[in-house]
Amino acid sequence: MRRRIGAAALAVATIAIGCGESSEGTSEFRRYSIEQFVSTASLRGSSFSPDESEILFTSDRDGVFNAFLAPVEGGSSRRITHSRETPIYSISFLPRDRRILYAKQTEGRDYHIFVRQPDGQAKDLTPHEGSWAEFLSWSRDRKSFFYSSNRRDSEKVDLYEMDLATFRSRLLYRNDEGFYLGPVSDDRRYVALHRLHSDLDSDLFLFDRATKLLKHLTPHDGEVFYKPETFEVGSWSLYYLSDEGSEFKYLMRYDAQTGTSGKVEEAGWDILYARFSRTGKYRVVGVNNDGRTEVRIYETAGGKRLPLPKMPRAQISGVHFSDSEKLMAFYADGARSPNDLWVYDLQSREARQLTQALHSDIDPEHLVEAESVRFPSFDGRPIPALLYRPRNIPANAKVPGLIWVHGGPGSQEKLRFSPPIQYFANHGYAVLAVNYRGSAGYGKTFTRLDDRRHGRDDLADCVEGKNYLAATGFVDPRKIAIIGGSYGGYLVLAALAFRPLEFAAGVDLFGPSDLASMLRSFPPWREPERSILFQEMGDPDQDAEYLASISPLHHSQNIERPLLIVQGGKDRLAPRKDAERLVAELEARGAPVEYLLLEGEAHGMRRRSSRVRAYRAILEFLDRSLEVSRPTQGEPQR
Repeated sequence: MRRRIGAAALAVATIAIGCGESSEGTSEFRRYSIEQFVSTASLRGSSFSPDESEILFTSDRDGVFNAFLAPVEGGSSRRITHSRETPIYSISFLPRDRRILYAKQTEGRDYHIFVRQPDGQAKDLTPHEGSWAEFLSWSRDRKSFFYSSNRRDSEKVDLYEMDLATFRSRLLYRNDEGFYLGPVSDDRRYVALHRLHSDLDSDLFLFDRATKLLKHLTPHDGEVFYKPETFEVGSWSLYYLSDEGSEFKYLMRYDAQTGTSGKVEEAGWDILYARFSRTGKYRVVGVNNDGRTEVRIYETAGGKRLPLPKMPRAQISGVHFSDSEKLMAFYADGARSPNDLWVYDLQSREARQLTQALHSDIDPEHLVEAESVRFPSFDGRPIPALLYRPRNIPANAKVPGLIWVHGGPGSQEKLRFSPPIQYFANHGYAVLAVNYRGSAGYGKTFTRLDDRRHGRDDLADCVEGKNYLAATGFVDPRKIAIIGGSYGGYLVLAALAFRPLEFAAGVDLFGPSDLASMLRSFPPWREPERSILFQEMGDPDQDAEYLASISPLHHSQNIERPLLIVQGGKDRLAPRKDAERLVAELEARGAPVEYLLLEGEAHGMRRRSSRVRAYRAILEFLDRSLEVSRPTQGEPQR
């Protein structure tokens, strides 16, 4: 039976979500609307003005991403671009004046690089129809910047340099081999290149523009991951990541003059990146520490570690130094606090918060922390997860639960502020975000465990997550649903098709129901990713029978629990035709299915209005399917 989305929820029920004394001791508890949660701003990027008095950043505070300026000394931020429909993503101030660069989609829906004058006039610097461009970095002398583009060939991504005096481009590296482009040395002689063979196997190359020779730096046997990060300031030394002989990635340094490499740093977890400040005074390293980003900053000369501002309930990310190296911009976020922009004075050791992203009506004390937990799976392997325990659990009550499944598959659920997770927890749902086998961040053996086992062993981890939730004592084992987006949506469909009695309901957001159809949908310029997925999942032509065996669309007769499908009208990776075929097959035999089509969306929800519509519908669906009643007291604040 298909249900019209938005119909009033049924008020039947065995579970009452209360609003009295919480499990964490808060005497007064408020529930918030989805409008309030999704109106929390998303912020990204930072660039100091040439005089270091302001920081350029991007925010969707007013509903669409635009460029903003924040005074370093504090005070109100101001918006300097005014797009009402198409997102604008700020890139940087120009090095010596108040012009800025930003990225914006064109009519062909490709991103181009624009320069904006102080009076608001803007010019497309990469006006090549049918192509896209992406800013990479500034040159060392700040007279130009490097960017990538497929303007020469739609299937090839080349490296270009744009001169700031004339805004003319020149081709710096013709990428006929299909490499991923890496950093450029300060003197422009060397270009680091990266070739992926799989998500865990890659190679480094160094192109010498003077001799036109391409040197393979990392010949190896077996699966070893390599990735270029940055050149050392003023030298030909390349810093790169490797996991040779290790479960985790560590930092290496290659000297192009001597041809030798040496280890710089390892952390017991994956090192994510390495960067230098303008003159090389500081080296910044990011570490994925059990799903939390740990930033380490060193004085390059002596290796002394720099003390960072204390953030008791937040993590630091997005570090960017001013050219004088006296100031550092960074972002801080946590489970209860979204990304906010801060500035840190490296001399006085004082940090100042410059933005307030959380909706002003929301009290963070009513939100929940994320607990890092482990539970044993079917084979005894510990599975990492983040548990969000609702605050408003009445004494001796049991609440409904959600297994939250991230996309990827090789992604990772990290400590972060998630508006939908906080929305569901705020409305009384316990949420367990599972890093099922195949997730990144827990060693390459763990990441490889799902190969050719998709929809089986990773799904089994989600089922064991459900059992873990049920065993907590505060979650009703009969009232646990599964929800996920993209590949997580696929696992939701797989759960209802292949383990049909495990979950009380499922919510699929943009999940592919036919893996062969998904694999064929990748555009030409995403060929490296497509090839990797072919190796990991299967070739849609050669492995058609196997892919059909793990594709829920071909097993819809097994689905009997309530299912909500949220579909983007323009989605290529999870095609609309597949979702609607699945819905039609379920409707034909009277299975409980609901369908929400977001016409203007692709693979995700770019519009705030879409997120409001979808997550409100999801909560109504879950309350109805899990038979959750709500007292009128404590209704969402508006």
